Amino acid sequence: AADAAASAGMTMVLNPAPARPLGDEVLRRGPVLTPNEGEATALSGEEDAERAARALGERTGAAVVVTLGARGALVVDGGRATVLDAYRVDAVDTTGAGDAFNGVLGARLARGLSLDEALPYALAGAALAVTVAGAREGMASSERIDAVVARGSWDGSD
Repeated sequence: AADAAASAGMTMVLNPAPARPLGDEVLRRGPVLTPNEGEATALSGEEDAERAARALGERTGAAVVVTLGARGALVVDGGRATVLDAYRVDAVDTTGAGDAFNGVLGARLARGLSLDEALPYALAGAALAVTVAGAREGMASSERIDAVVARGSWDGSD
């Protein structure tokens, strides 16, 4: 899959969960890694999220997005490190938040958005996912995600 994505010029998103050693044959294809904080430290050996992301980025040559739960996401892309705030929601069940984040991120990248453009949608998808019990039940529609991003917040009405 990594070879096919690279050959087609596609951006590959790799969520290394659960954390386990990542083979160089995949990493050399330059996937955007999306570990959570614990996975990033386990994979890199670094205790600090930014240092962990930088170490992982050196291995891939691509951006690393460390998801931080209710604190948002840390994006390390080259020399730039940015923290994007999470949308504030009343969390009911965090099961599936990472899956929602990665699914929305991949879908928006596939639509031609840049990583910076796609991340607010991924954060909105993850935020909406935690407002409902159950991983499948929490997956939001594109319309709901678009509404949250357009408003810049979640008001519980969607």
